[in-house]
Amino acid sequence: MYKLSNLEVAKWVSKEKAAFAEGFGGTSVIKDRATSVIVEYIPIAHSPDALMENRKIERESGIKDGALLSTRWIKPLQRRAPGQQVAHLVACFQTTEAANHTIRLGIVIQENAPG
Repeated sequence: MYKLSNLEVAKWVSKEKAAFAEGFGGTSVIKDRATSVIVEYIPIAHSPDALMENRKIERESGIKDGALLSTRWIKPLQRRAPGQQVAHLVACFQTTEAANHTIRLGIVIQENAPG
């Protein structure tokens, strides 16, 4: 793990990941750091696999476009209780600012209307 003290170098590395990794013989992997937040009592109609659902959540929650990287249920579907209507999930954010926004103000995840 590298800790970069210069913001401009960090921005360059972020844009030029392949060029930076090439300097290490092509054996390095560069991953963006993400911040995860547990979100409680989400309607089970939410579809964590739908990218469009993430964009809708960002829009309705006032979060920057692209900041919500993914959502996933904490408990596997097969372990849900019969008739269960809500569950907890993990929301993974690109920035700590988006994660903090969610912690402070909450997040809007609405049940999809049938039909």
